[in-house]
Amino acid sequence: MNKKTLTRRQELIAVIAISIYLFFIGVNRGGIQLVIADISDLFNIGTEGIGLLAALQQIPPLFMPFLMGMVADKIGKKPVVVGFIAIFAVGCIICGSATGLVMYIIGTLVYKSGSTVSENAATAVLADLDEDKGMQYINLSQFMFSLGAAAGPIALEFCSTHFDTGWNFIFFASTGFFIIMGLVLTMVKFPKNPEKNVTKNADNSVVNTGSKAKTGSRTFIKPIIIILAIAMFCIIGMEMGYGNFIDSFIDHKFSNNSTSALTLSAFWIGMAISRLLFSFVDYNAVRSLKICFASAAIFIALLTFVKNPTSAIIVSGLVGFSYGPTWCTINALAASNSDGNSGTAVGLMAAASGVGGILIPAVMGFIAGKASVTAAIWTLVVIAAIGALVCLTLKSHKEPKVEEYEDGE
Repeated sequence: MNKKTLTRRQELIAVIAISIYLFFIGVNRGGIQLVIADISDLFNIGTEGIGLLAALQQIPPLFMPFLMGMVADKIGKKPVVVGFIAIFAVGCIICGSATGLVMYIIGTLVYKSGSTVSENAATAVLADLDEDKGMQYINLSQFMFSLGAAAGPIALEFCSTHFDTGWNFIFFASTGFFIIMGLVLTMVKFPKNPEKNVTKNADNSVVNTGSKAKTGSRTFIKPIIIILAIAMFCIIGMEMGYGNFIDSFIDHKFSNNSTSALTLSAFWIGMAISRLLFSFVDYNAVRSLKICFASAAIFIALLTFVKNPTSAIIVSGLVGFSYGPTWCTINALAASNSDGNSGTAVGLMAAASGVGGILIPAVMGFIAGKASVTAAIWTLVVIAAIGALVCLTLKSHKEPKVEEYEDGE
C-alpha cells in the first residue's frame, strides 16, 4: 500500500489545479474542432483536408504517452507535466503563426505531443494522490475536460462575433492559458511516485509481487482483447470524426455558424453529463457498450434528417451522451481480462484509439471530398453499427466497477 505523501490540503490543491488544466485542454480541443474547416480552407486543402488535419493530431498519441510515461516513473511526474505544458504552448504559437501548411503541420505535431503527454501524466498524478479516491479525482478531471470542450466553441464564436477574432485566436489564447497553468502547477506539490510492490525471499533477495506474474502469457492476446481493441478503434475514430466534421455539416445544412458552434458544444455537454452520471451508477459493462454504439448509430443517422437548428443541437447532445461511457468501459473490460497484463492491455487500447483517430477522419475527409459532407457523416453511422455488432460477440466476463477507469484524451 502506498503511503500518503501529501496533506489533505495539498491533495485538494493538486486535484483542483489539474482539473482546471484539463478544463483548458478541453477548451483548446473544442475550439480547434470548430475552426478546423477554416484552417483547411486557408491552406487550400478543401473538405478532404479536414480529415487529414484531424488524423494528423493522432500521430503523437500512438507513442509519446508510453515513452514519456516511463520517463515520468523514473524522474517524477512534475517535470514531465510542466515540461510538456511548455511544449504544448510552443506548438500553439507555431500553429497560430503558421503562414503555410508545412508550418501548421509541424505546430500540430508539437502541440499534440505536449497535450497528450501532459494530460496523461497529470491524470497519473491524480491516481497517485489517494488509493481510494484517485479514480474519483480522475472522473472529476475528465468531467472538467468535457465542460471545457463544450465551452470552447461557444467562447470562440462569441469572440469572433463581438471582437472579430480569426481562426488563430484559439491558439494564441491557449498559449496564455497554458503558460499560466504551467507556472501554477510548478508551485503545486505533487505526490511521490508509488513504490513498487515487492517482497523478499528467504535469502533476502527482492522479488516483484505485483500483477506482473502472468505478463507475457500466451493467453493475453485472446478474442475478447481483440474485440475490445476493435471497439476502441471505432469509438475514438467516431469521436474524432464527429468533432472535426460536425461544423462543416451543420454549416452546409443550415448556413449558420452560430448553430454549428452550439451543436459541437451540445455534443461535449452530452458527453460530460453522461460521464458524470455513469461514474455514480453500477451498470453492466458489456450491455452498455452494445447500447451505446447502437444509440450512437441511431442518433447520428437522425441528425442527417433534422429540419431545424434547434433539433440538430438536441440530437447532437444525445450523440455525445451515447459516446460518454464507452472509453472507460472498454478499458475496464480489457484490464480485467488481461491475465495480469493490465498495463499492456490499456496500452493496446491506446494504440487502437490512435489508429482509429487517424484512419476514420481521413476516410471521412476522402468521402466528403468525393461525395458530400453528409455522406461523410453517414460513415460514422456505419462505424457505430460495426461497433455494436462487434460488441454483440462479447460474452459475460468479469466486469469491474467502470468508474475505476476514465478517459485520459
